[in-house]
Amino acid sequence: VGTVLYHLMSTKMGLVDVGMLSVAFQFLSLSAAYASLFMDDVAASFVPLIAGVCLSRAGLWVFDIAVTQLMQQHVPAPIRGLVGGVQ
Repeated sequence: VGTVLYHLMSTKMGLVDVGMLSVAFQFLSLSAAYASLFMDDVAASFVPLIAGVCLSRAGLWVFDIAVTQLMQQHVPAPIRGLVGGVQ
């Protein structure tokens, strides 16, 4: 799911925008999951909790691919291993 979303998003906008949008999507998905913890009906709160966590993974995958692509494009080759090892 993440690679397909990344491909679709990166053809429409820049890498930094893809990363920012994916992190915002992850945050909103996890916020919905967190808000479900305060619902009175336990059975009804289960659906937004699981859906929010599952959807947030797509945002995380897209963000990870965007960061990796940005590192490959902007970090010089001689120090790329040092930067990747710290990451």
